Amino acid sequence: MTELPRAGLAWAGCFDAGADERAGILALPTATWQSDASTLLRLAASHRGGNATPGLSLEYVAAAAQCEGAPPWAAPVGAVLRSDALRALGRGAEAAAALDDARSALDSRGIDLGDRLRLSGVVHVREGIAAALSSDFPTAIAALERGRELVPDLPAVHAEATGMLALIAFLVGRLDDSRALLATIRADGGGTALLPAAATDALLAIETGAAESHLETIAAAQASAAGTEYRALLTATHAVALEAAGRPDGVTRTLWELDGAAGSGDATARFLGLSAWLAVQAGARQISPALASLEGIEPDPAHSVCPAAWRARLYLETGDCHRALAELAPCVGLGPGHAMRTLVYVLAVSAAAYAGLRDMVSADEAFARALDLAALTGLRRYIVTLPPAALAELLGRAAGAGLPEASRRVVADVAGMLPPDPTAPQPLLSPRERLVLRHLAEGESQHRIAWLLSVSHNTVKTQIRSVYRKLEVDSRQAAVERGRMLGFVE
Repeated sequence: MTELPRAGLAWAGCFDAGADERAGILALPTATWQSDASTLLRLAASHRGGNATPGLSLEYVAAAAQCEGAPPWAAPVGAVLRSDALRALGRGAEAAAALDDARSALDSRGIDLGDRLRLSGVVHVREGIAAALSSDFPTAIAALERGRELVPDLPAVHAEATGMLALIAFLVGRLDDSRALLATIRADGGGTALLPAAATDALLAIETGAAESHLETIAAAQASAAGTEYRALLTATHAVALEAAGRPDGVTRTLWELDGAAGSGDATARFLGLSAWLAVQAGARQISPALASLEGIEPDPAHSVCPAAWRARLYLETGDCHRALAELAPCVGLGPGHAMRTLVYVLAVSAAAYAGLRDMVSADEAFARALDLAALTGLRRYIVTLPPAALAELLGRAAGAGLPEASRRVVADVAGMLPPDPTAPQPLLSPRERLVLRHLAEGESQHRIAWLLSVSHNTVKTQIRSVYRKLEVDSRQAAVERGRMLGFVE
């Protein structure tokens, strides 16, 4: 776009004030700021996040509106901050009305064109955030893109819009776009502005099998989101990470928090949380309550939310592969009309259903298409959530099918993300038991072994008994001889 007119930006600090600035203001004599609209609005902004209280933000905005001699920009800025606080409190309709007030207030003759354009950009960004959180992605993308164009010199607002666009790109399956957007976020955005980026970064890590390493980071981001409109989103992201890390109990506890955090405008968070819960229920074969939870859920226009695909996945657990395919038939007909993420899942579930019916030609064809799209997009996690036995068979057949190199890499990535098979044969001796046996073969005493391994004498005695039991012997000499026969001791 053409270069924006210059702006005074005297109001810019009202959108990135934090707890430190709040503490500095409140340390001053009250008389120096209680009648100053600009300072009151900074205090309101400082209560947007960081475990603050959005109710206090509303009080400061109301106080600023009563100040005499307030600058012309105070009305639209106050309306935006009021919208932020209302959205954090789950009062979506009132938050939308406040943004309408902000847009109307921009018509004030006292606001220069450059400032007016940038403030309009802030309003666009806030409208885009609300649309994204409610899963209206087309509206969100248009508003966020327009907003970003108008706020090039407002780093926090620009970073927040970019992070939300990155999240949308991830949710619809454009992982490369998502990563590229994250790479452009300005480091000085900070605080609340980076919460959408934190959620996106965690979801990208989960997609590639790194959920465990991100649990601490996403839990910290969830804590930072208290008091903001992102609380439900970060809570749901934490639930998704816990499910991918194989911690179903943690998922349940986190989803209880989500129930308390999500409001009517938090459809995206609810869908993320639901996907984690459905994966847990499928793994536990709790199919009836999982199916019941999908009643009344309608797909969005792009099917980035697709209850039919979830239902089909659950029917796989019951062995009703015909019903799974019937659920997926309309989705298959949509083809590229789906969000890419959903299309990968539809094809993968279809492949598992065909395999269950022993139609391996159709199964291989559907799975090859799923792998092709996964290679194109970087998507992995949804494939991993197929029933383990069906997935193992599909992966085994794909590995020997002469697929393109990119698809073979997907097969390797997915295989590397699978949890250990509890039914697979386990090693006779654990690594620690093998080490104890080697020390026994070297003639070390139990006390010496305990010292070498930095464990108690009783622990070594327990491990030696376990070695004897597993090797079916009753003495050190017999254990060493048996260990040599089995290759545990040289």
